[in-house]
Amino acid sequence: MALWHPRTHQRPWKRRPRKPPARHKTPRQPLRAPRRQKRPKAPSRSPQSRGSPLPRAIAITGGICDGKSTVLAELTERGHSTLQADEVAREVLSSPGLLEQLTDTFGPGAFDSGRPNAEFLRAEVLPDPALRRRLNELTHACTLQRILEVVRAAQAPVFVEVPLLIETCSQRFFDEVWVAVSSPAEQRRRLTERLQGDAESAERILGAQLPTRAKIPFADKILRTLPPVSSVKSEVDRALAPLLRG
Repeated sequence: MALWHPRTHQRPWKRRPRKPPARHKTPRQPLRAPRRQKRPKAPSRSPQSRGSPLPRAIAITGGICDGKSTVLAELTERGHSTLQADEVAREVLSSPGLLEQLTDTFGPGAFDSGRPNAEFLRAEVLPDPALRRRLNELTHACTLQRILEVVRAAQAPVFVEVPLLIETCSQRFFDEVWVAVSSPAEQRRRLTERLQGDAESAERILGAQLPTRAKIPFADKILRTLPPVSSVKSEVDRALAPLLRG
């Protein structure tokens, strides 16, 4: 369309269309199928049980007062081989070499007549994260070694109650992990009853420990341990069913 010049209004001129900016065409890449990556093999959780059709080492863990001992008692009543890591740890703590190291670290109050002073450890060591970590470092390796010796010598599956299984990253030494679960309110009630009504100490102990919900992702089986006891028996029977079929 012809337009007049804005100043002289005499000479017509045409508006020139603007050229679009030059675009650099990139060559189209041919479509290629993505390369298939090899799936890594899952590591065996228990090196000592390779080649065995049944699990030989089954760890039972959970939070404090979550019913681990109740589950272990039900397994013992059914005739299965059971073991408590706390009992093994007490034997390990009584050894002369470790006894000297613990006395140098925590003082003479940590032991009473050559045996661990549970009240001192509960009041002075467990609330302090650094002291609790040091106690686990001194006792964990010896306790785990003793447990694995018992498992290797057994002819049938061994159920081991290990309260600090996840905290010490020991789940890789067991074929299966069973987690006993109750509820925070039931935990608090049981622990307060165990401490003869000392609710303040119960809250302090619960606050210093790893919550049970953080252990559930590591579980192969979850056992609900809320009352009544008959429900716990049913949970144990349900967890044992695959082993009995195998």
